[in-house]
Amino acid sequence: MHGNIASASHELKTLLAILYTRADLIEFRHKRDKSIDEPLNELRFDVDRMK
Repeated sequence: MHGNIASASHELKTLLAILYTRADLIEFRHKRDKSIDEPLNELRFDVDRMK
């Protein structure tokens, strides 16, 4: 049981890290007046995949 919880915790942390990185990229591009369409679509894809 403990192994399952650790595994689930690791998976959740990985997914959150991906979302955080995507958000950082969107912010970075937005501050430089660059298109955020692609990273925003990738973020949405990641969230849909996690549902």
